[in-house]
Amino acid sequence: VNALLQCVEDPKIFCRVRAAAAMALGACACDGTQRSNLALSSVTRTYRKRRCDPETGKPAPTDLTDFAAAIVDEGLVTALGLPRAPPEGGGGNGDESTWVTPSECVELLVDIVDGLQSDGDPHDPSSLIARAIHALGDARPATLDALLQIVRAIAKRMRENANICGVGGRAHEGGRRVTVAGMLALRSLLSRIPPLPESLSAANEAKKALAAEPKSKRRGGSALALDGDLGAREKKRLA
Repeated sequence: VNALLQCVEDPKIFCRVRAAAAMALGACACDGTQRSNLALSSVTRTYRKRRCDPETGKPAPTDLTDFAAAIVDEGLVTALGLPRAPPEGGGGNGDESTWVTPSECVELLVDIVDGLQSDGDPHDPSSLIARAIHALGDARPATLDALLQIVRAIAKRMRENANICGVGGRAHEGGRRVTVAGMLALRSLLSRIPPLPESLSAANEAKKALAAEPKSKRRGGSALALDGDLGAREKKRLA
């Protein structure tokens, strides 16, 4: 982990190697070990240091005069979509297929899609925005609220690009890149949402279970398991 982090931060190393090191660092944050936690904190800390305003914590304006730095930034944005962790509050029974993207990573990616200014020109931050949208498409949001936040951010950016660049992004290559990224990300997210009949059936079961549960044991929550299954707490929420 330390070697990958040093590679990412070393300006003497070729930019694409540094970007690949950033993505490898994100991929290391997937097994719940101490090394995984260190890799996750390294990715988020490095991204914040390079791309966020220290006062507001929001994405800082992008300076594309340094093309090598922009490529490294894209590698870090991709890395934010790679970490996985057990669902908060337990669950998953040790099955790594149910692990989710840490909420901090999802929030940082949504901030990129929401916060960076883009007018559709290929020399503006469109490439970085598209990379963030791709990363969100690969993410596994831990809650229904997080999923809705992702979808709203992507839809907002797609509407903006349709207005600026024309439907299909005919006016600017940058707009087309963002629009296509949004379509692919939404398709990826949609493919992992449970079918409606299954969701309704789970909601009915959860409603019965919630009615039979003592009020003192009821508690809020919105845990969401993608890939065709709903978390227990989300079943209660749907009910």
